[in-house]
Amino acid sequence: MRLVEIRLCFTSNRFDGKSAIELLGRENLLGFSPTRLSINGLEESIHRAKYVDNLKEIENIGKGLNIELETDEEFGPQFRIIKAGRSEAGQVLAWILPYDSFLSIDFEFLLIDPAFVCGFCFDHDFVFWEDTLDIGTYKFFKKPYEHLPKVRDELDRLVIDISKNPGRSVLLPNIWLQSAWRMYFGIKFFELVPKERIMGFKGAEKNKILGNGVIFIELFEDVFESDKDENKTRLQAFRDWIDMDGLEEKIGTAYKEKVKDSSTVNNNDHLGFKELDISLMKDIKKQSEWLIKAFGADGLKLDHSLKSLIEIDRFFEIHSKNGKAIEGGRLSENLGARLFSIASYIGETLIKNSPGSIWATDDDDSNDEMNMAIVLKGGMVCWPMKKVMKRFTNGLEDGIYPYAYELTKEFVSEAFDGTYWKLSESQKKKRPFWKFW
Repeated sequence: MRLVEIRLCFTSNRFDGKSAIELLGRENLLGFSPTRLSINGLEESIHRAKYVDNLKEIENIGKGLNIELETDEEFGPQFRIIKAGRSEAGQVLAWILPYDSFLSIDFEFLLIDPAFVCGFCFDHDFVFWEDTLDIGTYKFFKKPYEHLPKVRDELDRLVIDISKNPGRSVLLPNIWLQSAWRMYFGIKFFELVPKERIMGFKGAEKNKILGNGVIFIELFEDVFESDKDENKTRLQAFRDWIDMDGLEEKIGTAYKEKVKDSSTVNNNDHLGFKELDISLMKDIKKQSEWLIKAFGADGLKLDHSLKSLIEIDRFFEIHSKNGKAIEGGRLSENLGARLFSIASYIGETLIKNSPGSIWATDDDDSNDEMNMAIVLKGGMVCWPMKKVMKRFTNGLEDGIYPYAYELTKEFVSEAFDGTYWKLSESQKKKRPFWKFW
């Protein structure tokens, strides 16, 4: 089944719980009937008849909203409202749909929203491979890769060199950026690239102005012919025309300049973040210390070093599988509390390894565990509780150690510990029960 993906980028905090419910209540928006709902990393099955009732759970969520709707089909349709992982990040609405469903949905009303920045429609499979670095992914899908250019990444792993791929996409601090089959550019995007420059591109099949001054560009007629040489040439020509590589560097540099001197968060608004509630901070300290003792009882050493996070990944390999706790394991009881303890330790470890980083929240509720964040001095932001939920659900593909290493490598002068890659199913085994658990 060939799939079309849509990404619409908006300024930060455009959609909260109430506006998301209103949005999802519109007819012809999704293009499919969802059977699974995930709210900020917590997943549950839903029935279409009770769809509205399920959505009521998000009504009081303010900033930091993340929603995923999907079916039980493998590689089936999806809809997401996502916030990128940096402070002042924009919000993204994203669909993955069969082509017929894509033709039936109505999203054009979103293009005239004052918060709209830019949007892209493209062949999902084509861009997936344009963006794929991992050689293991090619092996898994039995796709040839020997002829592709390769480079060493920051962890000294051999990966596919995608830097010259015309259809590649990149997530910047506030928007996605790519050259695609269909593209939409709103007034706010003209702050980055002049409207006249975009309209001046001559290599498109269609180039016109829609309502509210939004520019619509269609580079070629058939989305599923993106991999044809002439269409790749058009993709690259548009990248070059608006200097996407330079724009990527410009946005990244501007963001770093804005946050480079930011090392604390106070009660005033600081890049959209504020201090955590004092009682939550006390719980974080207490549960982090408890986890160190509990892991010690199981023979796993936690000392706030980055490498100690490998033990967190090892723990998940032993005590969970396929998004469920192993029966009789450490996560089979008090799951929520124990995941909170793990998230607390991860956050405390990030702070100890990246000077100037702090606990904060971008949510109106400063006592909300799910939205507790770490703001690093360089401007990167992560949400430990959400990351822990993803690790529990998705396994090693959402590993804690490599994630933390990437966040802190500019502050820590140590090589990536390759023993992480040796974690495997063979390490799962029963352990004695201790009072700490």
